[in-house]
Amino acid sequence: VDRAQNQVRTLIRPPTDHVKQPLELFNIGSLTMVGTLARNQTYWGLIVDQEGVVHRVQIGDYMGTQWGKIKRIRESGIDLEEIVSDGVGGWLPRPRTIEMLSDNQ
Repeated sequence: VDRAQNQVRTLIRPPTDHVKQPLELFNIGSLTMVGTLARNQTYWGLIVDQEGVVHRVQIGDYMGTQWGKIKRIRESGIDLEEIVSDGVGGWLPRPRTIEMLSDNQ
């Protein structure tokens, strides 16, 4: 591992400065995107948790147990970035997308 990668790993850490949000209690794989809302150029995603509760999320919200921060909301999915352990004491960003539930699913 080169020095630049080590520096990035030491700069990336799970956030400690926010109040845990309800969707952080669920594994990201158990969450389903079912829709979007838009108003005055602001977009929200609609997420259903494994208990069937619908949540409205926006950019900057957190989802999942790996500190998944929402970066972008599209009609077809929600893009987020998780912070995961690198296995040697550091942390790495991991992009993740929750795709919109299709009519076939």
